[in-house]
Amino acid sequence: MSRGPVDLYKHQPGNFRLQCARDREHHQRDASHQPDCPFFSGRHDGVAIHRHDAGDGPYLSKDGAQYFALVNSTGGYATDLSAVSFGSVPLVNGGDSGTIFYVDFVSGTGILSATSSSLGSINCGSLAEPVGYTSALRCKTGPAIVSVGPLAETGELAVYSGASITITGFNFGSQCAGGCRVLATPTTSTTPQQLVTTAWTSTSIKANLPASLTGLIAIEVLAAAGNDTIAVLAIRRPRCRLLPAACPSRERWVER
Repeated sequence: MSRGPVDLYKHQPGNFRLQCARDREHHQRDASHQPDCPFFSGRHDGVAIHRHDAGDGPYLSKDGAQYFALVNSTGGYATDLSAVSFGSVPLVNGGDSGTIFYVDFVSGTGILSATSSSLGSINCGSLAEPVGYTSALRCKTGPAIVSVGPLAETGELAVYSGASITITGFNFGSQCAGGCRVLATPTTSTTPQQLVTTAWTSTSIKANLPASLTGLIAIEVLAAAGNDTIAVLAIRRPRCRLLPAACPSRERWVER
């Protein structure tokens, strides 16, 4: 499962991830307007996103817009931003002063950069702003989760409980003794459960998700350089009344 209700994430050069999110009006996806990102999303802490049709006017047919936030290595928003720019275009300090910056009627490709009193000058990488889109952009330092999979074969945006999951991302580092781990916390509980990890690299972690964990779950990676969290939906693996090869439609799947 990739982050969030939409589906766009893109890692940028360096130690930062630029998260870009797009959605069509009425939350309908349109493959012909996919931006240059392999999946995400406005994640759980993203901003609402909309696409405007070219017929909306001379500006929306050639420009886009951006909302931007900077997140530190432990997942907290930087609240001391003094400047954000998209190429040579400065973003405006928003209503949440020092935290959210925005710009309207912008187009082209540019480097997103931010200046924070606590984090210094941050280069978030290059972004090509899609025409007609408002982009919710999240630049994160330290470990960054991009997706969790594999997805269920039933067509749902979910992973199977009682199975191995793969967490992909960046800057996980190597698994350190004691402190580096993966936690899973159901939304119905405040007690995290540590998952058994079977493989750990800087960009990928494999872990076993217990069969007892179903529903909406927060998956958190605690690495040496910080942490990041993503919400996933875990479901029981279905079984087929017939042989799997003879069971092409979802109607023939029943829950175990």
